[in-house]
Amino acid sequence: MNSIVLQNTLPEIFKNERELKSHIWHQNITFEKGKYYLVEANSGTGKSSLCSYLYGYRNDYSGKIFFDQNDIRSFNSHDWDRIRVGQLSLLFQELRLFP
Repeated sequence: MNSIVLQNTLPEIFKNERELKSHIWHQNITFEKGKYYLVEANSGTGKSSLCSYLYGYRNDYSGKIFFDQNDIRSFNSHDWDRIRVGQLSLLFQELRLFP
C-alpha cells in the first residue's frame, strides 16, 4: 500500500455538527507511504473512529476512503485479512486479551 486517501470523509455521528473544526474530517487528505503523520486532537473528535475505519472495523461514515486507488467499502473479509496481516497494524487503546 502506497497511500491512504480520505475524500470528504465524516463520521455519521458528526453529520449534524455545525461547528465542526477538523483537519481530517470533511477534507481531502493523502497519507503517503514512508512519511510520518501526527493526528492530534481533543477527546471526542474522532481519532479512534478514524483508526476503526482504516482497520475495517467500522463503516459508519460518509465520503470515501481509499487504499491506493481502491475504495475500502469494496473490500471483503479476505481482503481485510490480507491487509491486516501484511500492510496495516493497530495498537488498541484498551486492553484486548481475547476478541
